[in-house]
Amino acid sequence: MIANRVLRKREVMERLGIRKTALYENFIKTGRLRFVKIGARAVGVIEDELDALIEELRRERDRKPRAVCERPDFTSCDGRPHVRSSSSVAALNLFSIVSVLLAITPR
Repeated sequence: MIANRVLRKREVMERLGIRKTALYENFIKTGRLRFVKIGARAVGVIEDELDALIEELRRERDRKPRAVCERPDFTSCDGRPHVRSSSSVAALNLFSIVSVLLAITPR
């Protein structure tokens, strides 16, 4: 039988890709993840519990419908052209004009 590894807080944050505040607010305070005391001033998380949490997060993600891609150019994520309203086209044109004016204005 292989013993479960205890991951230190830094390893947990790296595996989840989050910072300490997000770890506490999203996982520790809500009870989704629990620390194990491994020393006088050291805590960790059992690796199997972290793997189970990551799998749970994947299942939650897969249950939700995919978000619509909003790209700034005139193509959608699948390559088809977007239909844009005249006001959004005007805003893009205004942004382009301002960008050019700022680029050529002497400072």
